[in-house]
Amino acid sequence: LAKKHGGGRVLACAFATWATISVLLPRDGSAVAVTCLLRLLSGVAQGVIIPSVHTVLALWLAPHERGTLTSLTTAGMYLGSALAYATLPTFAKHGGAGSVNRACGFAGLVWLALWVKVGLMSVGVDRRGTSGSAADVEKAAEGDSGGEHKSHLNGAGGGAGGGGEGGGGSETGGGNSSVVPWRALVTAPPVMAIALNNFTFHYSFYVVMNWLPTYFEQLLGIRLADLGAVGKVLPYLSMFVATILGGVLGDKCITRLGMSVASSRKLVNSVGFALGAAALVGMPMADAPDSGLMFATLTLFFHGIARGGFSVNHMDVAPRYAGVVMGISNTCGTIAGIVGVSVTGMVLDAFGGGEHRSGWVAALVLCAALDVGGALVFAGVARGDRLFD
Repeated sequence: LAKKHGGGRVLACAFATWATISVLLPRDGSAVAVTCLLRLLSGVAQGVIIPSVHTVLALWLAPHERGTLTSLTTAGMYLGSALAYATLPTFAKHGGAGSVNRACGFAGLVWLALWVKVGLMSVGVDRRGTSGSAADVEKAAEGDSGGEHKSHLNGAGGGAGGGGEGGGGSETGGGNSSVVPWRALVTAPPVMAIALNNFTFHYSFYVVMNWLPTYFEQLLGIRLADLGAVGKVLPYLSMFVATILGGVLGDKCITRLGMSVASSRKLVNSVGFALGAAALVGMPMADAPDSGLMFATLTLFFHGIARGGFSVNHMDVAPRYAGVVMGISNTCGTIAGIVGVSVTGMVLDAFGGGEHRSGWVAALVLCAALDVGGALVFAGVARGDRLFD
């Protein structure tokens, strides 16, 4: 949808849909069928937001800017989660459970108004004065970078997709065809590596965040709520900071150290997942709430760093289809959340429940192994040059 109709327009429609639904959701539990249907529609609308965002970003950003600005955008999810943990319980306490949905919905409508007024009119207009197509942005980036970085910004070689640079200037990404090369995208090893790392990232992320209350209560003997506001929001805040940091580090490797785009993405990705895996292994070894919170926070912090690798790379290899590739990889991430949470429950049950340390060792070492395996694949096959035109 974002590729065909424009990421900015689809993003606006998606926000309008889920925000309006959130405001209008029934306030009691009497209309179960209606509530379920509206929540389903809200989920569908939210599902297109991230691919639409990345479609827009691909038109705006040059290769050496993608890490910083994409990570800054992505980090907002974790800041929003931290703010939700800190504020929404108060809404629920004083206004009932329905007030939580209404608060989120009104916040979405406020953002939508700002987007329509400021953001939507800017889509398709590059900051360098180009038409805004991915091809023009990369040409402008090469011109700005001069001879020193030109070879790095162009990548390691020619694109697999062939064809010319293809102008355009529309929000839909330029070019003369809106046909998406699905087979080429889903079978390209670099795209598969991005999707795999999205899977491993979200497998660990959802396992930690969904099982964190059980981890504290059954293994460490304290309720997560008893850790106070800091304990509830610290993991998300650390991920907010780390996600931005990972993108900045990746771009600095390109602009300051002269690394190629591919090498930069691989380095940040490998460091983030390796250290995140180490922190995962440390979680079941914790013997006190403070050390448990430290390991959980470090786990999410280093996973946030890794987003400066795989989570930016789709704009490198397929800027014109960045939203499509993000949609593919994010679907893998969603599946990972479903699978990871379920598998962790089965592992804990197999070892006698959450009170037994051995079950946490098995479940979290599995997360760590997936992280390391995915990072190794990414380091082996990821590319930094444009593969699809």
